[in-house]
Amino acid sequence: MIKNRTLIAIVCIVLAVLLCFCIAPIVTNLFNGTQSVVILTSDTAPGVQITKSMLSTVQVSKADTFSFSYVDDPEEIVGKYSKTFLYSGVVTADMFGESVTDSSTKLLSLEAGEFAMSVTIQSFAGGFSNKIRSGDIVSIVSVDDKDEAHIINELRYVEVIALTTDEGVDVTEQSTEEIADTVTFKLIDESQLSQLLSCEEGTLHIAFVTRDEKLSEEYLKIQKEYFEEADESDISENNLNGGDDNAA
Repeated sequence: MIKNRTLIAIVCIVLAVLLCFCIAPIVTNLFNGTQSVVILTSDTAPGVQITKSMLSTVQVSKADTFSFSYVDDPEEIVGKYSKTFLYSGVVTADMFGESVTDSSTKLLSLEAGEFAMSVTIQSFAGGFSNKIRSGDIVSIVSVDDKDEAHIINELRYVEVIALTTDEGVDVTEQSTEEIADTVTFKLIDESQLSQLLSCEEGTLHIAFVTRDEKLSEEYLKIQKEYFEEADESDISENNLNGGDDNAA
């Protein structure tokens, strides 16, 4: 009986020594000191691409970092997109995505001068056989009175925001069995509104261009440059007409 008590006492002493000189210092080191964490320097809307200028690094107590999954390297989220409205402060990796795919987020991320417009898909084939998805770049093709097809310059490259069934349900990669009844496009110029409406009143076909993210940026840049060149041409023409009037 005495031997058992002695053994228990020895074990307790060993455990106490381990606790004081091994475990306690490790725990202390875990909670003491500071840790670098990444923060947003201002409030950010959904669908915004994150840049270095929007981020900063601050030092916080290590004890505070155990309550959340912090980001310690800005490069981890630079170039990604905010999933929801974010307030300035500490961020976590799950607040950002590789791209903007949610239709609600895409609508909220529209900037000044940008528009969203929905049109009816007039036929299964005209809607690219239900293969179009949010984020795709497409061309709008119309058929004139002579049954000749034309790609409209103002709608050569447009981005799909959402496809919706007749019951108002978004069609996604996970719901391919749903048939889209309408498609919503992101438009960057007012002239596209009237052109798209004219197509819907006539015959509208959707031609797939690309789903690749890098190629999408290039095609959208080409479409933007078209409107910039058109604006410059209008300014030059107005100046020329003004000059003729003054000369007269």
